[in-house]
Amino acid sequence: MEITRESVFNPPLFKQRYEAVAQIINQTQAKSVLDIGCSEGKFLTYMKEKCTSVEKIIGVDIDRSLLENNTYFIQPKPFEYIVKRTVPLNISLFCGSITQSDVRFHHVDFISCIEVIEHLYDDVLSMVPYNIFGILKPKTVVITTPNAEYNQLFKGFSGLRHNDHKFEWTRNQFQQWCSRIERTYGYNVEFDGVGAPPADSKVGYCSQIAVFRQTDNKLPIEHNDLEYLMDLHSGVICHHASENDGVCHRSLDEVIVPLCQKFNCNQIEVCHCTSYKTKLNKYKSFENVENFSLVYQVEYPYDNLSLNLEQKILDEIGYNIFLFFSDTDDQLEEVIEKRVPVKFFHSLSSIAKFNVNCDQLTSIIRQKFRISDDNQHVIFNVTLNSRQWYNYSDDDIEEEDEKRYEPSNEFIIDHIEEEESWD
Repeated sequence: MEITRESVFNPPLFKQRYEAVAQIINQTQAKSVLDIGCSEGKFLTYMKEKCTSVEKIIGVDIDRSLLENNTYFIQPKPFEYIVKRTVPLNISLFCGSITQSDVRFHHVDFISCIEVIEHLYDDVLSMVPYNIFGILKPKTVVITTPNAEYNQLFKGFSGLRHNDHKFEWTRNQFQQWCSRIERTYGYNVEFDGVGAPPADSKVGYCSQIAVFRQTDNKLPIEHNDLEYLMDLHSGVICHHASENDGVCHRSLDEVIVPLCQKFNCNQIEVCHCTSYKTKLNKYKSFENVENFSLVYQVEYPYDNLSLNLEQKILDEIGYNIFLFFSDTDDQLEEVIEKRVPVKFFHSLSSIAKFNVNCDQLTSIIRQKFRISDDNQHVIFNVTLNSRQWYNYSDDDIEEEDEKRYEPSNEFIIDHIEEEESWD
């Protein structure tokens, strides 16, 4: 059976992937999730709705402008200040490379890497397993990638599914890559997929999914993994070990030291190969530092009975700023300072119910926002590439249009190169 654009997946394949990963997050009861290669942040917003027990979501991508242009979509919607979450939620966007780590990510429960690895060159891909499984070491990792075997079902198709793909693996190639990671880092891996093939086909799912679950077992290294590990990591070797035994593994103390004991060796040195030395220095330099730059971060309002009066007022102030200063289509081209009278906020019914006067309100607002020298205005900045704050006039507050903030659920397939529809 051949698949054409008239018979693409429904729901679209990217939504099937999102749902599959979200279900695993819920099954594992993860509280913190790191999404590597988050792009526009579509999965972050999907996760926010589907994984309500998650308290920390981190999206990372190498394209800073892409992150900056999409910060709006991870912000709380107006209704989320009214119908609040039952648990806290912090969403942050970081810019950085998948080959690097960051000490702020070291204790995440769950890492997702959705349709990312096929966009990486070999030298970059070779560093990914050590970064994710050797340094960050989350309890669960989910990696998805296209299944090259499925491509034969697409009518008149040849090559790769997307012009930025560097490769596409068969099921056997993907499973071999995952199995080496499993043996190396003490994880169990299971395979699944989305985008089921026709009943009469044996090509497997359109999109492959590998689910890694951390175990307590530190599996011994296998001799036939030497070439893979030497290329993957740094080339650290036991000084007296044979070529087939001395290799770099999860960390120096987990494998190199035992190897030295095995060979009665008290010396560990780096292979003289310059490329391996460079890799080792990179790993040592980024394991415990902040390599990623924070692009945006937001705290979601939630119902917490322990919140004091001041925090409740600050939540309401934040909601009303969003409500009244976020309705325009014009993109800003510079940083603009906005000054809004404290009396404006004091006049709102949502603030008046707390029975505080203007002086008390000013003192509370100062805890989170800037206040003018005369104590009469709240000051905040409208920033480039951010849709958080927009133009406001004391005499003209336009009616809010909630539909504007809701991302469209429609997905239109224009041509077969639309990656998300079938890749």
